[in-house]
Amino acid sequence: MKRTGLLLALLTMLQPAAAAADVSEADMVKCAGIVADAERLACYDSLAGRIAAAAAVVEQRQAEAAAAKRKADAEAAAAAARAAEEAAARKREAFGAETTAKRDMLSEDKLDELSGRVTDYYTDRYGKYVLVLDNGQIWKQVDGKLLIPREGDEVIVERAALGSYNMKIVRQKRSVKAKRVR
Repeated sequence: MKRTGLLLALLTMLQPAAAAADVSEADMVKCAGIVADAERLACYDSLAGRIAAAAAVVEQRQAEAAAAKRKADAEAAAAAARAAEEAAARKREAFGAETTAKRDMLSEDKLDELSGRVTDYYTDRYGKYVLVLDNGQIWKQVDGKLLIPREGDEVIVERAALGSYNMKIVRQKRSVKAKRVR
């Protein structure tokens, strides 16, 4: 009878796998009741094989569930990163839009400054520079000493008082009033 108690304890530890293998206490008692050692061992080996196979299935399902959760977590993190980048892009696009026809882009969460690189520039009919930035925005100098831009110059545009903007070419270390054209 000692053997039955030990086997029942083992069955309890392997309960999820045993349940999946459909091994019951009655099956264990049946094996314990077999008198011939070889037959009893064969009966227990049969139960153990069913439990081991079921344990492998349970383990496989748990691993698949964990992998699916990791994949879902990674997709959620990627979606959150995309949403954050899109929000940042909308902020960059809306910067200075109150002076253009894109007023509908304005939002409560505004940037204080924007940086970019000069991809092109030209002068208007008054001799003021108009700078095309790498983000597609076009900014025009409205007053101050003339800037002398070069392609590739880093430009910082900052909010100033009363809805105005200051534009600075980093290499020149000075700023002028500017207005966003597009």
